[in-house]
Amino acid sequence: MKMLNIGIIEDHDLIRLGLKYFLSQQDFISSIWEFTEGNEVLAMMQEHKFETLDLIFMDINLPNIDGLTLTQKIKLQYPKIKIVILSSYQSKTEVQKAFRVGADAYCTKETSNEKLVQIIQEVMGGAIWVDPLVAKYILAIFQEQTDYQDQKDFTHITERELDIIKLIAQGKANQEIANDLFISIHTVKVHIKSILKKLAVEDRTQIAIKALKNKIV
Repeated sequence: MKMLNIGIIEDHDLIRLGLKYFLSQQDFISSIWEFTEGNEVLAMMQEHKFETLDLIFMDINLPNIDGLTLTQKIKLQYPKIKIVILSSYQSKTEVQKAFRVGADAYCTKETSNEKLVQIIQEVMGGAIWVDPLVAKYILAIFQEQTDYQDQKDFTHITERELDIIKLIAQGKANQEIANDLFISIHTVKVHIKSILKKLAVEDRTQIAIKALKNKIV
């Protein structure tokens, strides 16, 4: 992964400083910017200071301007910046709105540090990441964008591939899947490539969503 410039928009000091400390220990992080409220972010945007940012961790409940409004404004001006919603909220309305305004990932504040690294890697690789706890809420959004077929899509899925689909839906990374199934990570990647082709989807999040839609998991 290339060196990344990360932004953290979070008004709770303990969470912001803890996240900053963890990220500062990662060898792929070049710089970390901190913001505690919306007006500060808008001022930086007006000065075109965000060009160098690659990814932003965004809280929803912020002073002055909420995080979802900020997400929409940032995406309109800087569409290449990846935005990861990091929130205590798990309501259907908030989750759906987050993706409709352009968020690239949605995770809860209980997400482990190790999982955050996985999320960064996947989002920077072009994938959408959804916490398994809220994945069911974005079915409607994917249905707006994707013409899902019925359960016949899964008729050619092998038992091993089905095992992997279920673990993907739990939000597990390739290495975790390999460990759980006692197979190599290379084998996991081969299976995922096959699954993507069989289900006619583009990434692992869409695998999980399609499996949820068809009640496979």
